[in-house]
Amino acid sequence: RDVRLDGAQTRVMDIRLRLAMEDTLRPALASVVAIDNRHLEWRFEEPVTPADADWLPRLRILPAENGPAAFVLLASAPHPLNSQSVHSFTAPQSPGSYRAVAADLFDLSGLPLDSLSREVEFIASTRTDTVRPRLARLLPADSTRNVALNAPVEATFSELMRMDSSRTFLAVRDSAGVAVPGMRRWKNHFQFEFKPATGWNSRAKYTIDVLPDSVFDLSGLALLDTLQRRIFWTVNA
Repeated sequence: RDVRLDGAQTRVMDIRLRLAMEDTLRPALASVVAIDNRHLEWRFEEPVTPADADWLPRLRILPAENGPAAFVLLASAPHPLNSQSVHSFTAPQSPGSYRAVAADLFDLSGLPLDSLSREVEFIASTRTDTVRPRLARLLPADSTRNVALNAPVEATFSELMRMDSSRTFLAVRDSAGVAVPGMRRWKNHFQFEFKPATGWNSRAKYTIDVLPDSVFDLSGLALLDTLQRRIFWTVNA
């Protein structure tokens, strides 16, 4: 067939196609693990998502038979670095067994959860949350070159964070040490994004600093102070 690329006509020939099996296997909830007495991890057999991006009504905790009263989920979000894992921040958990129920979730093919595999039993944790959050990923990575002039700075954390944390915890400066103006926002409980107001300068050097004592997880613990200054260079326009 003939296609047009950037205004030029190009002939594409000898394309070989292979039939693929249609996805008919519904997703399933594999397990739920209490990380501590305020955090749960929901593990699905494949990536799932709600139709309206609202996770809280889709996940529930119910009492098990002869178990203690159920506790409430206060926040839930999928982990950006593990698409089959969803994390929840809970009210304080009491010791005992509970039932975790997921509903109205769909896989990437639009298939709903298997009705026979959307509920599991788990044991609550009595361990207090004392683990401080970490910066799991920062983009652009340290010493990256040829960064696009419209690329954002994105921080991904190891656990659910307070979205009312100070938005000035991430400082971006040019080679002269001048702060770069831009838009700062929490994309979700895991990810924070900074976009320069007018884009990056061509073939320029920038530094990223994170202030650990101004960003907190949902338990109120400050970011673990193990960070160093990150540097990146932009592409030559």
